[in-house]
Amino acid sequence: MTRIVQALFIAVGVLALVLAAGFFLQSAWATSLWPFATSRLSNIFLSSMLAAIGVPLIWLGASGDLAAAGGGAADMAMTHGGIAAFTAQAWMSNPQNAGALNYAMFSGALLIVFIALLAWTSRLSFRDTRPTPPLVRWSFAIFSVGLLFFGAKLALVTPGAFPWPLTREQSVIYGWMFLGSAVIFGYGALRPLWSNAKTQLLGFLAYDLVLLGPFIFHFETVRPELWWNLVIYVVVLSYSAALAIYYLFVDRELRLRTDHVTASAAG
Repeated sequence: MTRIVQALFIAVGVLALVLAAGFFLQSAWATSLWPFATSRLSNIFLSSMLAAIGVPLIWLGASGDLAAAGGGAADMAMTHGGIAAFTAQAWMSNPQNAGALNYAMFSGALLIVFIALLAWTSRLSFRDTRPTPPLVRWSFAIFSVGLLFFGAKLALVTPGAFPWPLTREQSVIYGWMFLGSAVIFGYGALRPLWSNAKTQLLGFLAYDLVLLGPFIFHFETVRPELWWNLVIYVVVLSYSAALAIYYLFVDRELRLRTDHVTASAAG
């Protein structure tokens, strides 16, 4: 059973990265899956979210540290619960929008899947029980609070909450994505084990790397009233990328490798 779940994680992770590439490259086969109006930067943002899902899934599948999927499952349950409710409401307001109905059913199905995954992973043991470094733990706590604040602003369609103008549908859906992300970082802060933290840092690093270049180039065209939003976003992306790179690839004790996970499991 575990081997099957690991293979599924890797397969879904690869699919998420393929979709991320499609949205980043503005490919019609990918962007046509989005049921609402979109734009180049919004497609890149969706690409970053897909990359943040795909990379940790591949790591979890390859390492077998499946208990660490609990935070991501809670994140996705929150995200897709909110999106399912919103897109169902959007379809009821406009029954001609079959894409909204399809998205509502898809998100509703994912909500059930992720609740089941959360229940299943809660019975598993973490393989890497080393403590999360204090800097990472406190960063996660701050990220969680910030994402709650900005996620709520977006979900409530507060004008000027993003570095570029959003439609109502984009604002609400991105808000639920941020609220879901607040859950995963809160989970990592409250359960400060390296199994959790490195999985979340992998996802955040993938998100950062997709967005940093396009956001830096966006300074050339950003609206003056949204300039500070972009500055704050780029600072956060740069900090979180540096944090992830240091602890995942530089720190001699904690840097990413499957041999420690395997040894911990065997022990």
